[in-house]
Amino acid sequence: VIDSWARSGRKDAPERALKIFRRSKEFIVPSVPVRNTVINVWAKAAASRPDAAGRAEALLREMIDSGDEQLLPTRVSFNTCMDAWAKSRHPEAPQKCESLLREMESLRSLTGHAYLRADKVSYTCVMSAWARSKDKGGAERAEMILNHMQSLYERNSDEDVRPNVISFSTVISAWARRKDPKAALRAISILEWMEKLYESGHNTDARPNAIACNSVINAIQKSKLSDAAEMAEMLLKKMRK
Repeated sequence: VIDSWARSGRKDAPERALKIFRRSKEFIVPSVPVRNTVINVWAKAAASRPDAAGRAEALLREMIDSGDEQLLPTRVSFNTCMDAWAKSRHPEAPQKCESLLREMESLRSLTGHAYLRADKVSYTCVMSAWARSKDKGGAERAEMILNHMQSLYERNSDEDVRPNVISFSTVISAWARRKDPKAALRAISILEWMEKLYESGHNTDARPNAIACNSVINAIQKSKLSDAAEMAEMLLKKMRK
């Protein structure tokens, strides 16, 4: 029933799902997947409801504070909460996401559970929060996380953290929101990095797509570079090849 509300798309779905969840606790101990579903209902509403991300995290806190090993949150639990904050547009969303990421890593070290290891979704949620924020250093912070992901992948050959085109495009979009020459040059640099990683075989998931290229063109158009029009046109021709 909770899953049905999660899929319904109705505005009152979060409250409905939570009500059923609370009622079920009178008879059974809801499993982690059930709790994750309720968290996800709130996360889906985060873009339109100011309270949604906080409500999602409150459910996560219940799992952590339960003291029950069987109710420990999973990576999905944390990732869903980070996604909620990233979508929320809350002014402290990036910090909230980074705090959750650190907490998940700390809990993994404490318990030894592999299912709490951060993956590309975890890192991309944090980058997305920075990309959407109004923080002047948001793009720089997002790019630092991307570099960290690629370094982890190259050092440990860990497929779970290998950045993909979504990861790179998220950082490019962060730079595209800025309106200065440095932003355009950084966006171009990341696109060139993607091409190099893909063509060299170091990261086949880094193949540039239309979204990444269009974001770079957007960054160029917003910049104050004297040759912005020519640069955008060259990139557009390159995309058509």
